[in-house]
Amino acid sequence: MPEIHEQRSDGGASPQKPVVPNSSLPRASPLIPNSQQRKHWAKQYRTEIAASSSSILSTFAASSDTRRAAPRSSAEDSSRSRAQFDLGDTIVIGSPFELTKLSAQISVLMAKSSTSSTDDPVRSSYQQKGTLSTARNIIMHRGVMGLYSGFGFHLLRDTIGTAIYFTTYESGKQLLVKFQGSNSPTSPLSVATAGGLCGLVSWACIYPIDSAKTHYQRNCLTKAKGQPVKMPRIQFNKASMYRGLGVSMARSCAINTIFFSSFELIKKRINNLPDPVVS
Repeated sequence: MPEIHEQRSDGGASPQKPVVPNSSLPRASPLIPNSQQRKHWAKQYRTEIAASSSSILSTFAASSDTRRAAPRSSAEDSSRSRAQFDLGDTIVIGSPFELTKLSAQISVLMAKSSTSSTDDPVRSSYQQKGTLSTARNIIMHRGVMGLYSGFGFHLLRDTIGTAIYFTTYESGKQLLVKFQGSNSPTSPLSVATAGGLCGLVSWACIYPIDSAKTHYQRNCLTKAKGQPVKMPRIQFNKASMYRGLGVSMARSCAINTIFFSSFELIKKRINNLPDPVVS
């Protein structure tokens, strides 16, 4: 390659000096805000901050309803916030936690039921157990893979439900914005309405799958390892598969209205934060 030269005052040429980077300049860190950064650090993580904060808020809003759901039907016992399992929950991690929660709730039903067989050692061992004790009990009777009982139903429910959930939210929000003639793509009314609507539609579509999953997991909890467990059928045209749907839809509608309203508001506030001045 030809060497780059610069013209000297005496007419000769000398090699061009390489540019040495100034190591004294501070490096921008997305985690440590300083006066040399051109962009506020929170803006790089606005989605994570908004999602986690909104999940906490919506969870506290639903906590009283969750406590009341314990003595209800098995399908209602497994109902939970769509926002939680869609934005913060993976199937591999979430499946054991959901089964443990279901077992703890069913134990309340079995303890209060006069028809439950206290002579069955497997069934009676789940009564009046805490969360960790319930998990150990499942492993003792079903093995480690017993924590993943109903994993196929869980995977099917969350895959279909998540697709319907976000499709309904984004489509509904855009249609409402156009109908209102608003210049903002995240107007409060359209966000709140679309958030509640996506919870209603998604639960109405996947509820029979959730009911089949709950029934299968309940049957697994009453069987020891090696005992056959009947696989329930997913029947969308059977009324009993929709038992408890009204309560779950109302709960999901309220939670997702709160979640998405908070989510979009926090993101908007973070975007409006002033950027540090470069000195």
